[in-house]
Amino acid sequence: MHDLGKLSHMVAGHGPVLLTTFPQATEEQKKCFDLLNRAYVEAHYNPRYRITEAQLEYLAKRVRKLQRLTKRICQARIESYLSA
Repeated sequence: MHDLGKLSHMVAGHGPVLLTTFPQATEEQKKCFDLLNRAYVEAHYNPRYRITEAQLEYLAKRVRKLQRLTKRICQARIESYLSA
C-alpha cells in the first residue's frame, strides 16, 4: 500500500501515539505530510517532484520519531507475549 494516510490509521490500533508523529494542525504540516505521501512513489518517477531542504529536515525528524515509537511499541508487544 502506498497511501500513508490509510496506513497510519491501520496501525493506530497498535499504538495510537503513532498518529501524533505527523501532526496536521497547520497548513505547513499538512503540506509536508502530503509531500511525504507523494514522495513514496512520485520522487522515483516524477522529475518535477520538489521538496525544500527545510521540509526534508522536518520530515526526517518526524520519521526518526516514528522509528523510535514503532520500536518501543513492538518491544512492548513482544515482552507482553513473553510474559504471558
